[in-house]
Amino acid sequence: MNYSNQKPQKPCLICGQTDWDFLYPAKDYLHDLEGDFSLWECDECGFVHTMPQLVGEDIEVYYPEDYVAYSEDVSQEENAVAKWDRERGVARRCNFAIKSTGKTTGKVLDVGCASGNFLKGMQDRGWDAFGVEPSAYASKYANEVLGLDVKHGYLVDGLFEDDFFDLVMLWDVFEHLEDPETSLEVMRKIIKPGGTLLLSLPNSKSWDRHYFKEAWCGWDVPRHYYAYNPELLQRLVERHGFKKKLLKSFTGRHGSAALSFDYRHKIMGKSKAQRERFQNFFNSYFFRLLSYPFYFLSDRLNRSANMTMVFTKDEA
Repeated sequence: MNYSNQKPQKPCLICGQTDWDFLYPAKDYLHDLEGDFSLWECDECGFVHTMPQLVGEDIEVYYPEDYVAYSEDVSQEENAVAKWDRERGVARRCNFAIKSTGKTTGKVLDVGCASGNFLKGMQDRGWDAFGVEPSAYASKYANEVLGLDVKHGYLVDGLFEDDFFDLVMLWDVFEHLEDPETSLEVMRKIIKPGGTLLLSLPNSKSWDRHYFKEAWCGWDVPRHYYAYNPELLQRLVERHGFKKKLLKSFTGRHGSAALSFDYRHKIMGKSKAQRERFQNFFNSYFFRLLSYPFYFLSDRLNRSANMTMVFTKDEA
């Protein structure tokens, strides 16, 4: 397929340049839904842009009810090991978020909260919890099953009062925003002066990205509109009245690599049985233990698949 007619027509979101280099052809390897996409990299700063960018009903197709983020309540997990792993993941994220604010309680908004597991974790830790979620299925689950206060829709101006939240967090959501600058302006308004903005998303400077190339799960087209690295994300966010406080890598480790290997094997044409055999080996306790030094090092050097960046809103 000739991707030349898909080249981005707008300037780079980060540096404003208009020169784009074709990077890779891309498909939806998560759900194997139809569609041809492409990835383009800014020739000046390295910002990566997905084309075409779908909106409205066209993009909603790629968020089916079995989308990975729409998982059921952790307490309903039947597999004991999986339940322990999910509980640990929720606890790590919630404890990190709370520590990043320097507060013990306050008002928190989870943007793109999916079925509400992380938001429920914050509520259980004494925070006044609010959520926004565009999926009707996931927001209904969060409200009716978990008893959370989640608005169905998108974060738009006027949805919440100005200077209302101590913490706004986006776990694996910022890369899904078609218009991140408008969203940042809304978040700046609703966060209290000195309040905290937490963004966790794929790191396009990760070792995984460079090793897996077109099979890297961080591209996740067409759901991810853009791919950021720490420097580019900081440049964008600080233009909107925030200041970087912390960069830490502690999510998207073994699970991200397992997903990227599966995408690579799909591209190679391996059968489902072959892919499952590899996944069983890769996810074994033996291999997890063997790979731990790699993830430890990639975390410390901020070269793991995901990054979490914390910003504070200017006091003025």
